[in-house]
Amino acid sequence: MQLFREGKVCDHQCLVGARALGVLNIISRAGFAFLMALIVGAFLSSCSPIQRQAAELDALLRPSDRIYRPAGLGPFPTVLFFHGCNGPSVDHEKAWAEVLNAEGYAVIAVDSFTGRNIDNRLSRAVCQGSTFWGSERAADVFVSLSHLKTLNWVDQSKIGLIGFSHGAWSVLDAFAQPKGTLPAGLVGSDPSTIDRVQFAIAFYPYCGFASQHKNGWDREIAVHAVLAGADQVVSTSDCVKVLEAQKTKGRPVTYVIIANAPHAFDKPPAIGDAPGSSRYNAEMTAQSQNHVREFLRKLKK
Repeated sequence: MQLFREGKVCDHQCLVGARALGVLNIISRAGFAFLMALIVGAFLSSCSPIQRQAAELDALLRPSDRIYRPAGLGPFPTVLFFHGCNGPSVDHEKAWAEVLNAEGYAVIAVDSFTGRNIDNRLSRAVCQGSTFWGSERAADVFVSLSHLKTLNWVDQSKIGLIGFSHGAWSVLDAFAQPKGTLPAGLVGSDPSTIDRVQFAIAFYPYCGFASQHKNGWDREIAVHAVLAGADQVVSTSDCVKVLEAQKTKGRPVTYVIIANAPHAFDKPPAIGDAPGSSRYNAEMTAQSQNHVREFLRKLKK
């Protein structure tokens, strides 16, 4: 029996570990997460990501980039957009690109799935935490930042990141990467590229035991998190603990909690969604957009 893992198959031992992760998701709310983390970690230790050269990963990602630019010639401050575990949603990208373009930012939506052949079936494994963790996907952040250096319409002094759910996990794990090192599996990239980032916006990230950023990060990058007050997918309290710890260390971190908001409350329903599966809330979305505008305008002062 085999399980997909970012271009590689895992053996039966990893599959057992993946199933244990599903159990962990259920019982972690009961307070047994630490014990289960030890057990699951032992199973998953043999499931390391494949080694990939930065140039190879860049060639895999770039054909699927979608670019949204404000009017004019630039150079523009630019934001890299990282989708959630269900894969890219053009409607979601466009909605946020409209907000960011109006503030003068260009947006490049990075599709982490198409080049890896992660389809709807495999994306469920990503959402369940059994494959392609944020610490792996952090490689996409590094490589995409390096790509920006090749674009003459990008203002290289004003670069930001925005991530949603799994994408936010990946962005924050990129920040947590020890200085001078690269994410697991990435070879031949510049470790200092992450320090070019001016800011990041993280929507309802996963901040649990499997995240590298659970213990914070040692970088002076402005981070604004938008958390969902009624999130049933990830633990909002875990993220609050991480963010409050960073604030205590003097890091430039802010966050808001959208009251009563479910996970992915800002993601518009898409064609093909199961009836009643969308959690989209227009009022909550507008509230979060205002928070993002306020954050960006404060950066300009």
